[in-house]
Amino acid sequence: MTEQHKTTAGQGLGIAGLVLGVLAIPLGIIPCTFIAGLVFGSIGIILGAVGLTQARKANGATGITTAALSVSIVGFCFALIWTLLVFSDGHKKWDRIQDKFKKGIQINEDEWSKEFEKEFNKEFGKDLEKTLDDLEDTVDETLDDVGDDLKKAIEEIPDEEKAGKLGKAAGRALREFVDEVSDTTKNDEK
Repeated sequence: MTEQHKTTAGQGLGIAGLVLGVLAIPLGIIPCTFIAGLVFGSIGIILGAVGLTQARKANGATGITTAALSVSIVGFCFALIWTLLVFSDGHKKWDRIQDKFKKGIQINEDEWSKEFEKEFNKEFGKDLEKTLDDLEDTVDETLDDVGDDLKKAIEEIPDEEKAGKLGKAAGRALREFVDEVSDTTKNDEK
């Protein structure tokens, strides 16, 4: 039984075609670089096909050349799709599809807003705007109080103690704020 040795015929062309094919894919996907994707993809297809032919004739490995051919075809196809969309009326159709989709989303947003406000009024028995205004007033008052407390605390503390005490004061102020907001929501629910 004779062993057949694999040669490296076509491997250089296969590697070059693979590199060009790998470059053709992102270039073919990105709209402004699809022309480069077409060029790289077509050169990669040619190099991959020639390399595959050489490898088959000389009993060489065909893995890299097959991969080069496949990847180059994929990159070329992506670029070709963009080419057809840009240089034909395809982009107008795409724009119409996007417009219809955006209009559908806008209609759904309006319906959702109305439904949310209706359910909020039914659940809490209050107007959403009035509740938000009350909450905003409460937040403003609390923040003003916290700000005044922090200013007083900063003025009274010596420089070396300011950092630690300021952090603790901010934590307490935050806890008080959260508790007050929580109490306000509980009162509104009743």
